[in-house]
Amino acid sequence: MRLTYILSSPISTGGASKSFLNLLDGVLCKGASVLVVLPEYGALCPLLDARGVEWRIIPFRFEAYPPCRSLKDYCLFTPRLVGRIGLNILARRRLTSLLTDFRPDIIHTNVGPVKVGFSVAKKLKIPHIWHLREYQDLDFDIHPMPTMQKFKACLRNPNNYTIAITKALSEYFSLDPLKSEVIYNGVLSETNGRFCSNKEDYFLFAGRLEKAKGIDTLIDVFVKFCQINKSHKLLVVGYAPDKKFLSRLTTYVSSKQLEERIVFLGERSDLFDLMFKASAVIIPSLNEGFGRVTVEAMIHGCLVIGRNTGGTKEILNQGKSIGLPYDTSEELLNYLLTVPNNMESYFPMIKKAQVIAIAKYSTEKNIDKTWGFYCKILNNNRHDNILV
Repeated sequence: MRLTYILSSPISTGGASKSFLNLLDGVLCKGASVLVVLPEYGALCPLLDARGVEWRIIPFRFEAYPPCRSLKDYCLFTPRLVGRIGLNILARRRLTSLLTDFRPDIIHTNVGPVKVGFSVAKKLKIPHIWHLREYQDLDFDIHPMPTMQKFKACLRNPNNYTIAITKALSEYFSLDPLKSEVIYNGVLSETNGRFCSNKEDYFLFAGRLEKAKGIDTLIDVFVKFCQINKSHKLLVVGYAPDKKFLSRLTTYVSSKQLEERIVFLGERSDLFDLMFKASAVIIPSLNEGFGRVTVEAMIHGCLVIGRNTGGTKEILNQGKSIGLPYDTSEELLNYLLTVPNNMESYFPMIKKAQVIAIAKYSTEKNIDKTWGFYCKILNNNRHDNILV
């Protein structure tokens, strides 16, 4: 099987990139020939080299309107839009030439807002997979060009197949069940499960420091928590795409004189160890596409307190008690106050969540289901060609 993957970023630490690398290792073990296309050079490139995977750089941008978050953005909107459209036109030409030579069996676009792979696959009559890992407009304020309705129409194109990482995403985009699959992200191997009964006095947030992830709301609640509880800390792990937003958060924490209780750690290589010992991981995201951190925490034996929306809701709503979902800030505060004094009572819940997470969200499960989808697409394509 010859596969081309279109990636939106060369960053190796993002959830989409981590999921891709897990899948890549799996398809390579199954003997696939792979070509990866990236918009620029970055940390992923040496990782591809180490795996012996061929890659090419073709600059492109999201098929979405430029953001308008400031006066500068409004002033530059038109030139940015024109530049984005022109760059993507050139990218389609270069990608067409590249894939005419490589001739993959399937073109697999790793995120929703990237359209160049779909356009070229349609032109070359190669089956295309769109991997939907985000709502786009609800979670990242990304608005597809020309409209969301047109994007959904592309998803229903006869040449396109779709993978959604949650049932909620599949329903949001009204996917055709005959040409789509819900395949949960492969987060960690089945062998990674572990549990520690000696939890330490801190809660943990891990993710991008941006408003969509709900970190500002969490800090507000934790300030109230600190007025009652005098021991537990909040460790904040992750990078901030918007440094001004990070500055507002740290300034607010300083104004409350809580720098020793709310600790910004930046990006960390020991995240799983922090999960392992945490009293709980807090997932306050407004509309999480999947919830990789949720699953990572569950596999590493950590209680999850998560906002009852999006992918977090779907993971925690398994018909069994495997986490603590909340709808309001008051409910979150109550959990924060209750958990430290009753930690051992949550151990059965934590262990149950771990079993379910390993069964549903392992890398092995993800690879097998995705490979099976590839085979189904190619079998359908051969059948259609015979009928023609």
